[in-house]
Order: sequence, then C-alpha cells, then structure tokens
Amino acid sequence: MTAGRGTPKKRNYVRFDRYALFDIGRANGLNSDDCYLLDVITRLADFRSAVWCGSKTELASYGLMTRRAASKAFARLVERNLVEEIIPFGPNSPGMVRVLCYADLTLDGSPELVECLSARLAQIRASQSDATRADSQSTRAELALNSRSIRADQHEFETPTSDNARTRGSEAAWEKKGSGSSSSEVESNGLGDNCTTCGGPMKGHLYNDHEPTTAPRTLGDFIKVATAF
Repeated sequence: MTAGRGTPKKRNYVRFDRYALFDIGRANGLNSDDCYLLDVITRLADFRSAVWCGSKTELASYGLMTRRAASKAFARLVERNLVEEIIPFGPNSPGMVRVLCYADLTLDGSPELVECLSARLAQIRASQSDATRADSQSTRAELALNSRSIRADQHEFETPTSDNARTRGSEAAWEKKGSGSSSSEVESNGLGDNCTTCGGPMKGHLYNDHEPTTAPRTLGDFIKVATAF
C-alpha cells in the first residue's frame, strides 16, 4: 500500500473513542463539517503534544473541502474552545494548531498531556471570563454616563435660564404697560367718566338726552333722535 499525496510514509496509529466525537458534537452544537474537520485535525495532530503544523490549504485538502468551508468550520471549533490556534494561518505561511479535546477523543494520551491540556483550557476560559466581565463593566459605565447626561439635559431644559427670565419679565412689563395705556386712553376719551345727569358711566351713553347706544328701531324713534340736535 503506497502513501497518498501529502500523507507521510511512516504511519502512526492512535486509538480513538468511538462515540466521543458524537458526544462532543452534540454538546457543542457542531454541524457535520465541524465534526469532520475536528476528526481530521485530531488524526493529524501529534499524539505526544496534540499539535499539528500545516497550511490551511493542506487542512482543506485533508478534509476534502474548500478553503472557505474549512475556514468557517475551523473558526467555529476555535470559538467553542475545542481547538486552539497557537500560530495563525497566513496567506502563504503554515500555522500551528493544538487540539484541546485530544484527550477526550483518543485513548493514547499520556497523563502529562491530559494535565497540560486541562490547564491550558482552564486558562483560556478564565481569560474569556475576565474579558466578558470587563466588557460588561464598561457597558454598565457607559450606560450610567448616558443616563447622567440625559438627566442633566432634562434639568437644563426644565430650569429657566437668566435670558428666559429676562424675556418673561419683559413680556409681563409690556402686558402691564399695554393694559395701563388702554385704561388711560379710555379715560382721555371720556368713556371712563360718569354721566353728570344720571350718574351712570359715559360708556353707555351716545346722546345728550341719554338715549341708549342701540339704533332707532322705528320711524318715530329716528325722528326723535334727529330732532334732539
């Protein structure tokens, strides 16, 4: 049996748990591409360090998928802390990958490897928790700052400024002055004085004979008003 293209001639044999891949896929919500790529990377990784070095083109070739599909599946594996990208893949440079769940998928991991992977996974989760806590604190601080600025704007809107007070005072003065001028104008026209004959206000009189301000209704009333002058 000859080795295929890209396959090393010296083969290494690793024992796998038959159902571990299915359990990990269900627990982490992986699809078929994710599970298949995880199985490919685990088979390519060194059993002593759970690390594999290669390019993304090689990874897509081993996985029998396109580079785009391999990139998406690999990103989901990294997001779920199943795979760690030690050295990022470059356009023309290989990367380095560590399978964090290697001890769960295989049966040949040494106790030292299991302890190392567990410690590294705990560090990654702790750093992610700190980052999440920092983001939440910054978000709460930003919300508090926004609420304080909104309250300050509302207070400034409700509290009258000196210019507004001066404007309202000027309007009140003009209204007072207008009412005073109207009453003085009425008095100067004689409409505010009382009648010397009947003692009533002159505003209700139109003729010297104390005829009401209403217009004559009949011809006799009209003649009476005309002959009064």
